[in-house]
Amino acid sequence: MALLRQVREQSGLAYRAIERKAASAGDSLPPSTLATMLNRTTLPREELVVALLRATGHDEQTIDQWVRARRALVSTTEPAPAESPSPEDVTSRRRPLSPKILAAIVAVFVVVAGALVVIRLLSGPEGLPTGVVRIRSVHSGLCVDELPDADSGDLLQVSCANTYVERTFVKHDDNTYRIVTMHPVYLKGCMGAAGGKPEQGNPVVDDFCHQLGESVKFELVPTTEPLTGYRLRFVESGLCAEVLGASVRERAAVQQAPCDAASKGQVFAFDTA
Repeated sequence: MALLRQVREQSGLAYRAIERKAASAGDSLPPSTLATMLNRTTLPREELVVALLRATGHDEQTIDQWVRARRALVSTTEPAPAESPSPEDVTSRRRPLSPKILAAIVAVFVVVAGALVVIRLLSGPEGLPTGVVRIRSVHSGLCVDELPDADSGDLLQVSCANTYVERTFVKHDDNTYRIVTMHPVYLKGCMGAAGGKPEQGNPVVDDFCHQLGESVKFELVPTTEPLTGYRLRFVESGLCAEVLGASVRERAAVQQAPCDAASKGQVFAFDTA
């Protein structure tokens, strides 16, 4: 999965561009499917792997190596299929993988194992998970994200299984944080106050970092009351991100509000995605 994400990143293509290139090759790879595929920790379907590789300009010989690598991994984690394989499948599985692909698979396992150790060390009460995270509303169990079919960038509560935008914490020397986003279509951006306006009631959004001004800097304020987690406090305004009315329903808006020690809607947790 790490290598597949690298393929997408190195292509320099936005998700919509990959969809168009896949369609021109006779494949179907919608942006929402691609985002889900690259965010998962289990192997995606073979046809999705092939579609991504074709759309990013890989030749058939390289694609065949990827397919055989995937099948080799599947054979160690999934039961054999009930139906008999075709002669072509038997032939391709018996052909040896190239040393380059084998080395890449081993490297991924080593990196992932090391990353899991780091996450375990950093994800305690005094630390944050590294890498891509989900921001979860503690009171509702829902996650903060955009809707895939909306262009506003407004952040709402959604099912954590349906998160769409990748988020990563970047720590500054003054112990403040920027929340960097990777959108499937608009690519790199930041989380901040809409229009960069530090105003009560103004939506919290994802946007290009330069559009958000100083509103991209947050303090992560730990709290145990009324719930255990963190408040996201805007450094510029002193306001906090809040799920409006501490609602527990999906698509409830996230806005700037005066920091309130009694507000359940201002308490968030950060989970490894």
